[in-house]
Amino acid sequence: MSNLGTYQTITRISKVVGGPKVFVGLVLGTGIAIGSIAASFVAVAVSKNKKDKDSVKKLVSNIEKQKTYETIITDKSNENILFNVGDKFKVLEIDKDAVLIDKIGDKNSPYYVAKDFLKKISDFKEGDKGDE
Repeated sequence: MSNLGTYQTITRISKVVGGPKVFVGLVLGTGIAIGSIAASFVAVAVSKNKKDKDSVKKLVSNIEKQKTYETIITDKSNENILFNVGDKFKVLEIDKDAVLIDKIGDKNSPYYVAKDFLKKISDFKEGDKGDE
């Protein structure tokens, strides 16, 4: 469609809606409405992002405050994770017999490890970290 075709289409639509002033008003009104809706979505997204950042900061802060445990013997877990004497870890979560740990200095961490294994190789004790 050439320029003339586009002009004819706009002219036809203008006649249908009641003239060029009404057509321009509808175009502007639609643009303003779409802009307002977009601005609202952006505001909600920014607010949600801020809340997510705050919750991450809180989680990191809680992890930093947790007790650090140290291994006292060298052993390999059933999950094939090697623990050497002096390795340090923090308990992130306990679920029955499984413990989610952050092995400090290990870039592949966190790991799930058996609770009994941790009690055997480290200073981790029954009742730590809300253990039941």
